[in-house]
Amino acid sequence: YFEQAGVAIPQKLCHSLVDHKLITVQVETEITALKKVGAAWQAYDTSGKKCGEASTVIIASAMDTTALEPTSHLPLRAMRGQLTEIPAQALTQEVK
Repeated sequence: YFEQAGVAIPQKLCHSLVDHKLITVQVETEITALKKVGAAWQAYDTSGKKCGEASTVIIASAMDTTALEPTSHLPLRAMRGQLTEIPAQALTQEVK
């Protein structure tokens, strides 16, 4: 039970995000490396080309999240159709 839980309609949420002026959509790009450089995260594709840089990165790749080095240590379990937000803990603080 999550007292402040809500429901999001993924399609509407995605449309509102891609319409934001500070968000750039890159399609058909597989990110294979994520590196923290100073205060920024840099994303690299399969050829090693830097695809983007940002102070905040959202990793929305389900069980493939552990394929990235900064998140490889997280003990993830597959739970179909669910999204859970939890407070930062010692284990997740390592990602910052």
